[in-house]
Amino acid sequence: TIFPNTDTLGCQFVGTSMAAFVANMFCVPFDVIKSRVQDGNQYKGMMDCVRKSVAAEGPMVLYKGYIPALVKLAPYTTLSLMLTEKFTTLWTGEKGGF
Repeated sequence: TIFPNTDTLGCQFVGTSMAAFVANMFCVPFDVIKSRVQDGNQYKGMMDCVRKSVAAEGPMVLYKGYIPALVKLAPYTTLSLMLTEKFTTLWTGEKGGF
């Protein structure tokens, strides 16, 4: 196998950190658009907000606030998933995962 020992804390830390990174990649654009639509009545809806925002500021506007969101989510995701894995192992006596 490519990863012969995935039960190490280092491997779990990297995996859960990557999960937080990917989760933010998908969620932040929706959060940016939601916040802009809620701010005022300048948009007719979500798609109007996306079109106007990207036209005015470029496509990276959808990732404004990515770093603060990652700083907030990464520790939570890392701790919760690593602890879930450890508690599952303690409770069932078997390694979690697939």
